[in-house]
Amino acid sequence: ISHEGNVSSARNISIWLGTSYLTPLIGAVLADGYWGRYWTIAVFSAVYFIGMCTLTLSASLPALKPSECLGSVCPSATPAQYAVSYSGLYVIALGIGGIKSCVPSFGAGKFDNTDPKERVKKGSFFNWYYFSINLGAIVSSSIVVWIQDNAGWGLGFGIPTLFMVLSVDFLHQIPQYFLLGAAEVFAFVGLLQFFYDQSPDAMKTLGTALSPLYFALGNYLSSFILTMVTYFTTQGGKLGWIPDNLNKGHLDYFFLLLAGLSFLNMLAYVVAAAEEDFLRFFRHLL
Repeated sequence: ISHEGNVSSARNISIWLGTSYLTPLIGAVLADGYWGRYWTIAVFSAVYFIGMCTLTLSASLPALKPSECLGSVCPSATPAQYAVSYSGLYVIALGIGGIKSCVPSFGAGKFDNTDPKERVKKGSFFNWYYFSINLGAIVSSSIVVWIQDNAGWGLGFGIPTLFMVLSVDFLHQIPQYFLLGAAEVFAFVGLLQFFYDQSPDAMKTLGTALSPLYFALGNYLSSFILTMVTYFTTQGGKLGWIPDNLNKGHLDYFFLLLAGLSFLNMLAYVVAAAEEDFLRFFRHLL
């Protein structure tokens, strides 16, 4: 919408996603300490709806969006236009905080932990919860994106806004590739249930809000990596790895860098998990 370059867009998306995964801590504190899960979901759903309306208006009203591109020349958005669109985005991020932290614990709290059958169903609930998010992502990244490309961003944002009126959940952006998606499913579902089970009853919402925290940190780190890669690869007037024309860049190098960092992260996890198993075994002997 704002006619930003690839690096700037990717960096801003990473920062926004990081913020979206950080705000659940706010919702968790309010839910566990003050409002309860139901009212926290209700209030933050309204906040989310306001953000979606703002974003829809910024993509629909001519005064709130930059002029159309003339060939390869795309005028940048004005500071006021940036302010409106990013205000909508970060109000949405705030709205996510109350929804994302409360919905899992609100649903899981309906199961009786003293009943073995209910405990099994609770485990299935987390799987179905994350499956629903993935299903929403498929719709948002296919049908909604097609509408945005062919009918305009205003209608593309307007449709999710309409659905927001009809539900308390939201369409959340997730990785689209199978292997990355599978890895995220295994990690997210396990972490979500782990934090929920290990939290005391009075802090269940806060516990489930901690599980997306690693997404927040990862996205902030992603923004930092993008900035550093762009800085070092554009020295001497070079185009860099991620220019606006990706055909002239080296995304392959960038993805190799990410793969290497992921491998190091996996090694760190294996070492930490092995140490935890050893300590648990040692405590059992004592």
